[in-house]
Amino acid sequence: ATIMRPIGGWLGDKFNPFKILIFVFIGLTLSGIILSFMPSMNVYTFGCLLVAFCAGIGNGTIFKLVPM
Repeated sequence: ATIMRPIGGWLGDKFNPFKILIFVFIGLTLSGIILSFMPSMNVYTFGCLLVAFCAGIGNGTIFKLVPM
Protein backbone atom coordinates (compact mmCIF):
# COMPACT_ATOMS: atom_id res chain seq x y z
CA ALA A 1 0.00 0.00 0.00
CA THR A 2 2.85 2.38 0.80
CA ILE A 3 4.40 1.93 -2.64
CA MET A 4 1.12 2.89 -4.33
CA ARG A 5 0.65 6.12 -2.34
CA PRO A 6 2.85 8.31 -4.59
CA ILE A 7 1.09 6.89 -7.64
CA GLY A 8 -2.26 7.79 -6.08
CA GLY A 9 -1.00 11.31 -5.43
CA TRP A 10 0.16 11.63 -9.02
CA LEU A 11 -3.19 10.35 -10.30
CA GLY A 12 -5.00 12.81 -8.02
CA ASP A 13 -2.94 15.68 -9.44
CA LYS A 14 -3.33 14.57 -13.05
CA PHE A 15 -7.02 13.59 -13.08
CA ASN A 16 -10.19 14.35 -11.13
CA PRO A 17 -9.56 12.96 -7.61
CA PHE A 18 -13.27 12.26 -7.04
CA LYS A 19 -13.37 9.93 -10.05
CA ILE A 20 -10.17 8.21 -8.92
CA LEU A 21 -11.74 7.59 -5.51
CA ILE A 22 -14.83 6.10 -7.14
CA PHE A 23 -12.59 3.55 -8.89
CA VAL A 24 -10.74 2.95 -5.62
CA PHE A 25 -14.01 2.25 -3.78
CA ILE A 26 -15.15 -0.07 -6.59
CA GLY A 27 -11.84 -1.93 -6.31
CA LEU A 28 -12.17 -2.20 -2.53
CA THR A 29 -15.72 -3.51 -2.90
CA LEU A 30 -14.67 -6.13 -5.45
CA SER A 31 -11.75 -7.23 -3.31
CA GLY A 32 -14.06 -7.50 -0.29
CA ILE A 33 -16.36 -9.75 -2.30
CA ILE A 34 -13.39 -11.86 -3.39
CA LEU A 35 -12.16 -12.15 0.20
CA SER A 36 -15.58 -13.06 1.56
CA PHE A 37 -15.90 -16.12 -0.66
CA MET A 38 -12.18 -17.14 -0.67
CA PRO A 39 -12.37 -20.18 -3.00
CA SER A 40 -8.60 -20.80 -2.83
CA MET A 41 -5.46 -19.42 -1.25
CA ASN A 42 -4.32 -17.90 -4.56
CA VAL A 43 -7.56 -15.96 -4.92
CA TYR A 44 -7.33 -14.87 -1.26
CA THR A 45 -3.80 -13.60 -1.87
CA PHE A 46 -4.97 -11.70 -4.95
CA GLY A 47 -7.80 -10.14 -2.92
CA CYS A 48 -5.41 -9.01 -0.18
CA LEU A 49 -3.05 -7.48 -2.73
CA LEU A 50 -5.98 -5.73 -4.40
CA VAL A 51 -7.01 -4.24 -1.04
CA ALA A 52 -3.45 -2.95 -0.48
CA PHE A 53 -3.26 -1.59 -4.03
CA CYS A 54 -6.57 0.27 -3.77
CA ALA A 55 -5.88 1.52 -0.24
CA GLY A 56 -2.52 2.94 -1.31
CA ILE A 57 -3.94 4.74 -4.31
CA GLY A 58 -6.85 6.03 -2.23
CA ASN A 59 -4.48 7.25 0.48
CA GLY A 60 -2.43 9.23 -2.02
CA THR A 61 -5.50 10.62 -3.77
CA ILE A 62 -7.21 11.78 -0.59
CA PHE A 63 -4.38 14.21 0.16
CA LYS A 64 -5.36 16.12 -2.97
CA LEU A 65 -8.84 16.61 -1.50
CA VAL A 66 -7.77 17.71 2.01
CA PRO A 67 -7.23 21.40 1.13
CA MET A 68 -10.56 21.62 -0.73
